[in-house]
Amino acid sequence: MVFVSEDNPIYSISGPKKLSKRYGNLVKSYGRGLNGMLMAHKEEVQEFIEARIKTTVVGSIEVRDERIA
Repeated sequence: MVFVSEDNPIYSISGPKKLSKRYGNLVKSYGRGLNGMLMAHKEEVQEFIEARIKTTVVGSIEVRDERIA
């Protein structure tokens, strides 16, 4: 998941053109600047990470499965 500002030139492409998957899943962000985008998508990013990191407790040892797609 890659957040891109709505004023990035990639979104100024005229006509229905398919975006390249070169950089992954691009998500248009309405936040202004890096800090604005971070604040706007904070919860979404946390949910994304939590869905991909499973933690189980075995006895007193914590085993972490960190498979990130």
